[in-house]
Amino acid sequence: MSKQGMSMPGGGRPPAAPMDVYTVLFGLATILLATAAAVLWINGAKIAPDGQPWKLQSDRVSLSR
Repeated sequence: MSKQGMSMPGGGRPPAAPMDVYTVLFGLATILLATAAAVLWINGAKIAPDGQPWKLQSDRVSLSR
């Protein structure tokens, strides 16, 4: 049988390769970076003027109550 045009009947697709360690580490890093950004956003909103963390601070900010 020629390998160029014919294939075995019922062969179907070959099985997909399992995830390797780099794929898992990339997914974990993405989740942790998104979590860190959310934590910084929430805490930045607590001390920012008008509760908007993208605004600049004026002169000095007192963190004690």
